[in-house]
Amino acid sequence: MSKSDKVVVGYFGVNPPADVLCDGEACVIAGKRTDLNRYAARLSGQNPAQIMKTRFGEILMGLIQGGSYAFDKKAYAVFYPLAISSGLPLKHGLDYFQDSDDPFILVKQG
Repeated sequence: MSKSDKVVVGYFGVNPPADVLCDGEACVIAGKRTDLNRYAARLSGQNPAQIMKTRFGEILMGLIQGGSYAFDKKAYAVFYPLAISSGLPLKHGLDYFQDSDDPFILVKQG
């Protein structure tokens, strides 16, 4: 496990038993807890029962297993340099949010 694996990228929401807050099929990762609650209200109409930190290593394992993630700007700013240094082939850079009205950037393998 590398140092970068332990870096907190952001937060995700869970409604027990294992219902993760998603935008489509991508798990939403927000840079701030308050932003995650705002996204949850917009996407599902309610705040998640639990808000948990997620680290780069956890996201990397999720990607390897075929998961998809929807990062907001703040979370992507943490994720992006770690992903690049780990060799992940990302389609979009940090300038994505300047050129898009979408509050999320989708990241998945392949």
